[in-house]
Amino acid sequence: MDNLRSIREKKDVVLFLPRKNAVNTGTEQMPPLQLLALARVLISSEYNVKIIDATIENDYIDKIIQNCEGALCLGISCIIGYQIYDGVNIAKIVRKRFPDLPIVFGGWFPSVEPALFLKEGVANVVVRGQGEKTFYELVESIRNHSSLETIMGISYKKNGVIVSNPDRHTEDINSFPPMPYHLIDIDRYISSDPYVIDTVASNRRRFEKDFKFRVLHYFSSIGCPDNCKFCCSPGVTKRKWSALDPIRMANEIEGLIEQHRFNFLIFLDSNFVLSEKRVKVFCEEILRRHIRLRWNAFGEARPLSRYSKETLDLMKLSGCCEVFIGAESSCDKTLYLMDKHITHEEVRESIDLLITRNITPRVAFIVGFPDESKESIDETIKTYYDLRMKYPSIDLRINVFYPLPGSGFYSRALQLGFKGPKTLEEWSGITRDNVKKTMPIPDCLTTSQLQKVTYYRDIFFKWGFDIIWERPNLNYIQRSLQRIALFRLKTKILALPIEFWLYGQISRLIHLIRRYLL
Repeated sequence: MDNLRSIREKKDVVLFLPRKNAVNTGTEQMPPLQLLALARVLISSEYNVKIIDATIENDYIDKIIQNCEGALCLGISCIIGYQIYDGVNIAKIVRKRFPDLPIVFGGWFPSVEPALFLKEGVANVVVRGQGEKTFYELVESIRNHSSLETIMGISYKKNGVIVSNPDRHTEDINSFPPMPYHLIDIDRYISSDPYVIDTVASNRRRFEKDFKFRVLHYFSSIGCPDNCKFCCSPGVTKRKWSALDPIRMANEIEGLIEQHRFNFLIFLDSNFVLSEKRVKVFCEEILRRHIRLRWNAFGEARPLSRYSKETLDLMKLSGCCEVFIGAESSCDKTLYLMDKHITHEEVRESIDLLITRNITPRVAFIVGFPDESKESIDETIKTYYDLRMKYPSIDLRINVFYPLPGSGFYSRALQLGFKGPKTLEEWSGITRDNVKKTMPIPDCLTTSQLQKVTYYRDIFFKWGFDIIWERPNLNYIQRSLQRIALFRLKTKILALPIEFWLYGQISRLIHLIRRYLL
């Protein structure tokens, strides 16, 4: 009885965001919005929430142990890659130190693979999908020592058997309190980090020379109604979409600017442009309030291509400078194959509409989808080349398909022979650096096609166009290499880029010598 009373008196909840990389480089920092979303419901019920973010904390292990003393539970959010390793490692350390402390995992990867975390014993409970209400009910259950059976959206073990309660329907995010930014030192996230700036400002010439970036990330919606087979979102949010009211968005953003003086906002929404009416009202509010802001967002081509001229103009006037468009393929048959409800013509229309308003399109392609034809891949590579040569300032990306767990193409990739990771340790090794080692080249992607993609992306476009944004003051050798890259692109002579390889080797050697001498 005394033990139960002690549990009910506990009001401390610890939330942890693991590192994204083995070495904490200080890059890609953004507020732990997923943890703040959970915290906003808890603190409204007078829980004490401590957020520990390994991406900005070097002594986070000590802080976690210190804060878990006497806590009600520990919550950990992660995606594939090093975050799994770091999150699991922390769970094991905490489990050893506090064997009775409930450990809860959440995030998109635990949402689609909850059994892995329960089988390997690193989690007592996994929260699936949207977590605000689910996690609150779970914390209440832990505190009151009540049954888990009525909590929707969780998985757990009962008598050694994994139980997954029914999914929870997506909640209207307007019903939740504002994000509790006071729980974190937000100024540590308003970044001037070069990686972040390169990510948000692909064409620096569109900014004043003395413009000093103060970048903040923001979610104005969750989910997406589309069913793209390469994306894990349909499996996590069940194709539901919930968005903040545009007036509330403007109120929150205006207040954050007054408090923290940031000047560039990154909307992390899966599809910010889904509702033209919402975007229009938001832009009108930004202009009416005389808020000085630059911003970028993700947007699908179909709704964007159907925007009125008035709304597109308002986007520009309100500070929109970039829109990220998932083009994926330039072959309509392949787009249909992946359930991507757009056409390549709509992608082209969207690009033109943005370019004419001096808004930079950031367009992403993928090649090597399951069952994609070689002709489709060639068509996408050609479009990638044509767009870059026509619009030198456009930001283009092209990547090789990788099957994400929870996506529609994942099961198809397994049928075609993909050997997916089976353990948390194997999933923790999936990183951008070693993805080629873990994912075989799709059969539909020939070696010559892969080489062409790599040369275009990593050498010739980089040297021909991107280097001028990265290094405005090029030396003589760099200028010469830039001219060579442009010549190779125009003549399509891609074979044996020895000159760029030699420059890279010499640069690395000089760097090592300087480090040794210093």
